[in-house]
Amino acid sequence: FFEQKTAYDGSLGLVGSEMCIRDSHIVVFTGAGISTAAGVPDFRSGSGTVLSTGPGAWEKKKKKKEEKKQKYVYVPSEEALPTYTHMAILKLQQEGHVKFLISQNPDGVHMKSGFPRKAMAELHGNTSIEKCAKCKKEFLRDFYVEGDDNHYTGSLCEICQGELVDTIVNFGEDLPQADTKLAFQNCKRADLTIAIGSSLRVTPACDMPLETKKHGGKLVIINLQKTPLDEQADLVIHGLCDTIISSVMKSLKIDVPSFVLRRRIQIARTVDSNQKVSVLVTGMDCEGYPMSILTKVRFSIGTFAKSLTKEPYQIDIPPKNKGKKLKLSASFYGNHKEPILNMEIPHEEKNVVLNYEISFDLKSPEWKIKELQNAGFTDSQY
Repeated sequence: FFEQKTAYDGSLGLVGSEMCIRDSHIVVFTGAGISTAAGVPDFRSGSGTVLSTGPGAWEKKKKKKEEKKQKYVYVPSEEALPTYTHMAILKLQQEGHVKFLISQNPDGVHMKSGFPRKAMAELHGNTSIEKCAKCKKEFLRDFYVEGDDNHYTGSLCEICQGELVDTIVNFGEDLPQADTKLAFQNCKRADLTIAIGSSLRVTPACDMPLETKKHGGKLVIINLQKTPLDEQADLVIHGLCDTIISSVMKSLKIDVPSFVLRRRIQIARTVDSNQKVSVLVTGMDCEGYPMSILTKVRFSIGTFAKSLTKEPYQIDIPPKNKGKKLKLSASFYGNHKEPILNMEIPHEEKNVVLNYEISFDLKSPEWKIKELQNAGFTDSQY
């Protein structure tokens, strides 16, 4: 299909009315089209696209020589910021309207926006996640995870020493069973499924929204191009995702917040039977899952100072410095030009775990730090 800028009639009453129904089960199904505004190219856009990211990946392969002359926007997935649409979906989930999200995008931007992992199925994996091939433990990363042809990344699991693999689902490979099952279950249950920014041409993913129709629910499609499911949908709007979703949110009178990068830092201080004091610093995502977000941590206390440049960030405090305040200076991967985080930790004579939420609005010269109560991580979150 050839896409163009098309006007839509503003018939958003269906979406709004369903969202206003109490206990309505609404599912959002997203494709690459919602991330083009973040600078991440899609796959199927044609040579005449209106998108700043230019033609999709497949079209670029066809016209490789011609495309070299053109300059398009390109942002690596680890640097991509959540778009208005990403933040709107998060807000609708927080308001209780959206119950489940199905994403075809491996760019990890939904996770970065703060959308709860338990309420989301990532059908094509996530470029920010490594997984142990042996014990299946997942490890979140603040860098691009890329494996070889068999998905092996060359790293080992810190739990069982098994080999780590990326989670990307390449064309022709099976979708992850657990995520696929959850996606179909939620679409069957849905009163309304809203497909946003997807060509709806890749099976079995494109069959999911149809499950909503088969079980008596409604289907809304929002996409720049036509899709094969348009004729079966209750409402189809062709246009840019951010433009249309902005109108949806205005009709609902719901304000969409700007993106703020949120992370967590956990500081665990332990004292053994010989009164030896150790301090462990762990980076986390905004939900409290351990995540590799730090590249360097400098510890200083009294006359002692030490810098570590790889995980685990753990030190033993020399006895002569016990009882003094511990100062930390942490550096990040810099995907969003994050400043250095400086913290001062009060002295404790006992075992203690301190959890902090740190936030960075991308314009401020420093992190905002907030201590959290009862926010410790447990493996049950996986």
